[in-house]
Amino acid sequence: MAPMRNVYNLVSDGFKYMGVDEKLFIVSVEGSTITIKKDGQQEKSEIFLRMQGTNLQAYDETNELFTNSAWNRFCQVFEREVAYPEDFYAFLGALANQANRFGTNAWTT
Repeated sequence: MAPMRNVYNLVSDGFKYMGVDEKLFIVSVEGSTITIKKDGQQEKSEIFLRMQGTNLQAYDETNELFTNSAWNRFCQVFEREVAYPEDFYAFLGALANQANRFGTNAWTT
């Protein structure tokens, strides 16, 4: 499993995916909590990273600032960083072998 990328780069990517200018917000990272605020507002959005060493295992989030669709795009950046268990890759290999035995139609249900 590859370690999670730099959290600041992930935040910047999240803003890009939302199509929002990052400079309009105050972003703070304390421990495994990322907080996003807008100057002069009480509302905030947060991501709580659940780490195992350098691997992101899962995350929790709250959102008060952005539309749901924009926030979902932001969170997708972190979703792609979630480390899958070692046996997940074995499962994918077995699934590919099964599909190869039965032909390409095995992927459709």
